[in-house]
Amino acid sequence: MRLFSHRMGSLILVLLSACSSRDVNQKNGTPLRIGWQTGWATQGQLAQVLQHTDILDRHGLNADFKGFSYGGPLNEAALAGEVDVIFTADQPAATLIARGGKWKIVARLIDFRACVLVPPSSPVHAIGDLRAKTVAIPFGSTTHRIALQMFKTAGLTPDVDVKLKNLDILEQSALAQTASNGRWGGVDAMASWDPTVALLESNKLARPVECQPALSVVAITENLLRSEPDAVVRFLQAYRLAYAYYATHATQANEWFTKETGSRLPSGVLDTAAAYERNMKATRLADVQVGLSVAEISRIQEGADFGLAQKLTTMSPVMREAIDLSYLGKALAAKDVVRLQDVKVR
Repeated sequence: MRLFSHRMGSLILVLLSACSSRDVNQKNGTPLRIGWQTGWATQGQLAQVLQHTDILDRHGLNADFKGFSYGGPLNEAALAGEVDVIFTADQPAATLIARGGKWKIVARLIDFRACVLVPPSSPVHAIGDLRAKTVAIPFGSTTHRIALQMFKTAGLTPDVDVKLKNLDILEQSALAQTASNGRWGGVDAMASWDPTVALLESNKLARPVECQPALSVVAITENLLRSEPDAVVRFLQAYRLAYAYYATHATQANEWFTKETGSRLPSGVLDTAAAYERNMKATRLADVQVGLSVAEISRIQEGADFGLAQKLTTMSPVMREAIDLSYLGKALAAKDVVRLQDVKVR
């Protein structure tokens, strides 16, 4: 229990504080400020591969990585013009653009799972069992939207049949250790995502009732798209190559991620979280898929509509106008700068 508490404490600490910026490319190249989320696998491993290999160097890019504890501060940095590229979930991306951010979504990031969790001894075994119960949710997240859809599908009206409480993702690990009589304090369930889901489940502190796939994206500021379009194409080439490297060197990428964040997450937890990403089956660069389907673009629009309905924003932008896959198309058509087998670790 002491070892587990140390792990949980380390995870909470890393989620509460952002990793410091690191300029990992000392060579000449187009400067990029990349915002990533320090407590979120599997996105974090991709950021680490880009930092710890020569992939960006070989594509003529000079990257400064800026770590953020979660999507809220990352959005604020994006609105303030402090980053050029962000790794984020579809709901925060839609919110960013609805708030007037001049950004374009240029690629898919990772597939992850959004889950409703209960204590292991809870009498709840289906979403419908949550009638007249309290569910804690990080409001404004992609998981918030998905959880509400789960309730509606089960015939429950949010805020009528189910009481909703706003609980930040940063507080969930601590809450999960307070289980008593099948509840967490005054909460019967909570909505979360990996790696928190995998960590709590592996340590028998929570049980998933239902999980749904969730989407995340890569977005780039319009200033960079206008001023350095070739650099954007080169970044997307590098990003795809980093994905292929991660898929074929997962253990190494996990070690980089845990060392950078100090989270001490077990490798098995990170592998469980990564199992929901389709590209983890890739064995070569050609296998990597980071485009967005028509259905996925529709899901991003649902995020914009949800933000307006929940009064998180004052408008619902037409998200297909905020998605530009032409740069990815050029990256796919361009000649590979470096082969996967020739990537070198710094």
